[in-house]
Amino acid sequence: MSEDDTPRMLPCPFCGGTNPGVVYVPGAPVRQVVCGDCGASGGSVSGQFATRRQAVEMWNARAEVERA
Repeated sequence: MSEDDTPRMLPCPFCGGTNPGVVYVPGAPVRQVVCGDCGASGGSVSGQFATRRQAVEMWNARAEVERA
């Protein structure tokens, strides 16, 4: 599976921003999604073989919110 088939990222769950991006921290190695609007981060995966796809899938995983 290639990085080209990475799913589309959902908007930021905190600010609704549509500008999230995946950052790579080479010294760690970590890939993490960060909102370009409010700076919220999540979808962090670490390890030698951490992929962009894994980070996006974690970012897109949302808890169900019960609305009153």
